[in-house]
Amino acid sequence: MSNPGTVNDYESKKIALGKHFEGKAGIVGVGIGVDSLNVYIEDETIISGLPKMFQGVNLTPVVVGKISTE
Repeated sequence: MSNPGTVNDYESKKIALGKHFEGKAGIVGVGIGVDSLNVYIEDETIISGLPKMFQGVNLTPVVVGKISTE
């Protein structure tokens, strides 16, 4: 189990992760989970292309479907 540190560490890694995934198809967003960073994705087919960790923090894929801003 990883120990990424403080809440501020999680927040800075969440921001970096968001920049890392910016513009990637199927990635809806990122957030802070329980002992992990969540990666919000459109569907399960994207899971196999995701890394398991980012900067020493576990990543948890969360399928949310396609999100429309309309």
